[in-house]
Amino acid sequence: MIAVYIIIVLLSLTVASLFIFMYRNENEPFLMYIGFSWFFYTLSLVCLLVTSYNGYEILISIKKILDMYCIMTTAFAVYRYFRLTIYDYWIRFSIYLTMWFFIALYLDLDALTTILPILAYDSVLIGNICRILLKNLPDGISRKIIACLLFIMWGIIKGYLALFEIDYSNLGNMYFIEILYTSLLSGIIPIFYAINLRAKLEQTEEKNRIILDNACDAFFYLSLKPAVSFEYITPAIQDITGYSPQAFYHKPSLLLEIVDKSDYDMVNNLFFIAPQKAFPTAEVVRFITRTGDRI
Repeated sequence: MIAVYIIIVLLSLTVASLFIFMYRNENEPFLMYIGFSWFFYTLSLVCLLVTSYNGYEILISIKKILDMYCIMTTAFAVYRYFRLTIYDYWIRFSIYLTMWFFIALYLDLDALTTILPILAYDSVLIGNICRILLKNLPDGISRKIIACLLFIMWGIIKGYLALFEIDYSNLGNMYFIEILYTSLLSGIIPIFYAINLRAKLEQTEEKNRIILDNACDAFFYLSLKPAVSFEYITPAIQDITGYSPQAFYHKPSLLLEIVDKSDYDMVNNLFFIAPQKAFPTAEVVRFITRTGDRI
């Protein structure tokens, strides 16, 4: 079992580091907060491992604070995913509760008095995540309910496990369930994001294609490697040159056949003989239409 825990810790640290450093300056800070959530989760896991094998009970208590920050940064990720403002009071509350926690430890207060405010705050965070999901997630109520249930179960497993520690000392199996569920949920969130991002890109591509398909000018996307081929060309090319888009798809060299002789060498060098990574910012090229007109 210790080998499994060590592997999870190392994987978590790797994932957290990648997310934090790769996305700290990007337009998607949502992923950076996912990295911070992984980071606090890993520290929490380390506290659990050290306590399990060395008996440092203080670390099990500190684990509750780390779990709180894990839930809070996950809530921040949800905020940023939907482009919502993260209010400072969430951070202030977490700092107040951290101070309360160590004061309670110093005064040797009972466990329930110490952890109850933290569990209440965790519940508020989970509830707020569910509120945002219900309000902002698209694609029907069933998807919203499933997403909310996943986070509610996470809150129950992760937060309220602390209540069982008061009366029960041997919670090894329950801790393993918490670790497994947290790992799965933390992995599902980026996957869910990637699926949504791909769907948005496909929608954007479809909108752009509709715009281009109805444009009066000719636009094309020409792939130069491994062989020259037209990947897209607007239908307006037929009105302009007399040749259909399918003619260019089937025979890319048609571009050379209809280019004016005075521009043949330039077009041939740019696209066929020695494809360039950088093209002239502006270049006038003359073509001969199917009816013999020069354009």
